[in-house]
Amino acid sequence: MAVPTRRVAPLLEQVGRGSRWGNTQFMFLGEFTHTLDPKGRLTIPARFRAQLADGLVISRGQDTCLVIYPVREWEALRVEVKDGVVTYLAQPGGRPATPFPAATITDTSVTFSNPSHDFPQRILYRKVGADSLVARIEGDQGGQVRGMNFPMKRVACVGG
Repeated sequence: MAVPTRRVAPLLEQVGRGSRWGNTQFMFLGEFTHTLDPKGRLTIPARFRAQLADGLVISRGQDTCLVIYPVREWEALRVEVKDGVVTYLAQPGGRPATPFPAATITDTSVTFSNPSHDFPQRILYRKVGADSLVARIEGDQGGQVRGMNFPMKRVACVGG
């Protein structure tokens, strides 16, 4: 039986020991050719198996790349209506979801808030122009507002 050979982008590299929130972050970088086994499975190199032992999440990255995260680094998030209120639900590392009910909604922005959460307490999205937005997480720590911005811009998808 012929086994297909494919080119993908990933070689797991550790990019930080302890981020602001104490997580070790990993990313797959580079490009290599690999062979799938007869059952269509990809072999993870032995040196990365310990970091992925608790599970992993594979997601589509840029272009035709796959991005692989240890499950503890992955945060599932969704927005849904709960009890009539638009609510952002954050679920990092497979833990139970933390709700952030919408505090304000305008034509160009939304702020979700959960004052009892450690960090962040607020998640904000603001439209900037026709094709961009800024997501921001922020919260009060030690009497100071701390936050991080995530600017985003719509881009055309390859082949789509």
